[in-house]
Amino acid sequence: MVRELYNVREVPDAEGELVPSPMRPDEELRFRAEIVRYVGDGLARRGVANWPAYTPEDRIRLYELVPALSERLGLAVHAEAEDVCSVRFSAGPGVLSRS
Repeated sequence: MVRELYNVREVPDAEGELVPSPMRPDEELRFRAEIVRYVGDGLARRGVANWPAYTPEDRIRLYELVPALSERLGLAVHAEAEDVCSVRFSAGPGVLSRS
């Protein structure tokens, strides 16, 4: 996904440090949809997929996508921090029950 970089600005956070401006709600939804599509395709092909997560907020965002990935694949999906910079997704052997 390509982000319109002309709108990216540094803004002060709570501590006064300059950080990139946050995504708008529509950008966040599109970004999450792309992550689910990309990671879901990797899980369907190989049973595992990695995605970079450089901040705690990135990791939280990825963990929040596990239910959507499980629903998309019909399998139990697990996410765990692989290292400081990435999260590893794996598809479990059991099919989720649809109740």
